Amino acid sequence: MSEKLSDARDFGEFLRILDIPKPIENIDYDDFPLSDVAEMSKLQLMDSFAIDDTAASKIVDGITKLVKKKEPKKEAEQPKRRFKLFKTGTSKKKISFDDVFDDISDTPYHQGDQWTMDACAGAMSASSEEFDEIFDNLTKVSAPDVVANTVNEQGWTPLMYAAAMGRIHIAKVLIEEGANLKA
Repeated sequence: MSEKLSDARDFGEFLRILDIPKPIENIDYDDFPLSDVAEMSKLQLMDSFAIDDTAASKIVDGITKLVKKKEPKKEAEQPKRRFKLFKTGTSKKKISFDDVFDDISDTPYHQGDQWTMDACAGAMSASSEEFDEIFDNLTKVSAPDVVANTVNEQGWTPLMYAAAMGRIHIAKVLIEEGANLKA
């Protein structure tokens, strides 16, 4: 089977070789390069592709066999990177600072530019005074309870961020303005 695995050109073909049925019918798994999928942890595979634990384990085992087969012999020690390496999530792959943060050196910025924050970003990172200003500006466009119950791409509300960060003043403001305590 490892011979067949090495012939896979994409994730869809890899799934077919492993005899794993498509978990979601309307996704074209052939569009996903196997190299991208190989960098995902088991949990990321399960979350991203709605794959069960057994199928995810089978995929990880198959990818591990491929990597071991293709891994060249180490000739010399690689030079150490300047930044310390750290782990994210449950993946065992070490990721450097440069891999996580985008290079924004080409982003146009001029002294005095103001980039607005949404309620979630403000609850997480702004000072209490800055949050009050952000919240006031946002409530000029939307009702206070709508702003207080905004949900971002990660599914978090401003109150969740305030609670997670221990931002008592911000949490009080959000609750007073109608934040849903059960969200």
